[in-house]
Amino acid sequence: MEWRCTWCGKPHDADDPPCDECGHHKFERAIEQLNESDGQDHGPVWACTECDREHQKHSPPCSRCGNAQLEKRQPQYDELDDLGGTSFVDVLEPKYAAGYLLVAVLVGSLALGVTGLITVPFVGSPDAPGHAESYGNLSLDSVEDAYVEELNDRRTAEDASAVSSGAALDDAAAAYNKQWVRSEYGDADDPTPRDAVNQHDPNCNSEITFAPHATSSETVENFDVQNESAVARGLQIFTLGDPNELLEERYDSIGVDIHVAPDERIFVTVFVCNGGAF
Repeated sequence: MEWRCTWCGKPHDADDPPCDECGHHKFERAIEQLNESDGQDHGPVWACTECDREHQKHSPPCSRCGNAQLEKRQPQYDELDDLGGTSFVDVLEPKYAAGYLLVAVLVGSLALGVTGLITVPFVGSPDAPGHAESYGNLSLDSVEDAYVEELNDRRTAEDASAVSSGAALDDAAAAYNKQWVRSEYGDADDPTPRDAVNQHDPNCNSEITFAPHATSSETVENFDVQNESAVARGLQIFTLGDPNELLEERYDSIGVDIHVAPDERIFVTVFVCNGGAF
C-alpha cells in the first residue's frame, strides 16, 4: 500500500480519493516506519486528547473516556522498550509483599504446630466431651493448681523438695487426658504417654513418670465442689499404681490435667520428671 488517507490513515493502493473509510478527499504517500524491535510497520495511531488512549483508526469517540477528539501521532516505541524489563517484583506493592509474607509465616506455623514441632495457640488435640475448664462453679484450672499444692504438702512431709508446674508437661498431660476421655466416650484410639510427650517435648533431663487418676464409681458430686483444695485432696487417693511414687525426691517438675466426663467421672493425668519446668 503506497497511499493512505490523511484523516483516518486507511491505506489505499492508489492516490484515488475519496477515502473508502471516512470519505476524506486527501491522500498522502505512505512512509513505512519500522519498529526496530520487531521489524514491522505499525504506522500512526490516533490518541485521545483527554486520556491519551491510542486507537489504530480515527474512529471517535474514545473507547476509554468517550471524548470525540482524536489526534494523529506516531507510536512512542522508546517508552514501550522501557517497560520491557519490568518484572513482577517491580510492580509488587510493599503492602502486598507484607501480606504474602504474613500468610507464609502463618501457614508454616500451623504446619509445625500440627506436626508437634512447635506449640501454637489454639492448635492441638481436639476437644474431648465433657468439661475441661470448669464444672458448675468449680474451676478445674484452680483444682489443678490445688492438686500441685496438696502434692507438695505431702512431699514436704516426706522431706522431698517441692515440684513446680511446667507448661510443656501440662500440655502433654492435657493431650493424654483428652485422648483418654475420647477413647472412653467415643471411637478414638487409646492414648499412649510417649505420643503425648513427643508432641510437646517437655525437655526433661530424666525419664518421665506417668500417673493416671480416675474415679470409677465416684463422681464429682462426691466432693465438696465449693472447695478446690478438698477436691484436689480427694482426687489424689485414686492414683493408679504406687501412690508414693509421686513423692520421690528426684522429681522437680509436674504437669496436671483434670477433666470431668459427661457422666461426671473425673479423669486426671499427671506427668512428673526432672528438669521439665520450661
